[in-house]
Amino acid sequence: MARLSDPVTSLKGVGPARAKQLENLNIVTLGDLICHFPRGYEDRTKLVPIAQLQADAPAVRRVLDRVADEVVDHALEKRGVRDDDEFRRRQVE
Repeated sequence: MARLSDPVTSLKGVGPARAKQLENLNIVTLGDLICHFPRGYEDRTKLVPIAQLQADAPAVRRVLDRVADEVVDHALEKRGVRDDDEFRRRQVE
C-alpha cells in the first residue's frame, strides 16, 4: 500500500522527466500531489462559435501563440534557417 510520503515516481507512468516537472510545482511526494489544487479551471463542456470568442479567452490565446510560432518557423525556413539556435548563431556572426 502506498504512503503519502512515497515519491511520485512510485506511481505508474511517472518517470524522471514527469517527476522533474512535478518537482517544479513543489510536488515531490504522493501527499504533495493529493494536496495540490489547480490555480484555475477552464470549462470545456460549452462550445462557443468562433464569432463569439472573446479576445482574452484561453483558447484564443493558445491559438494566437500557435499561429505566431508557425509564422516565425515559416519565416526562418524561408531564409534557410532550420532552428532558433542556428538563427541566433547567424545573428552573432
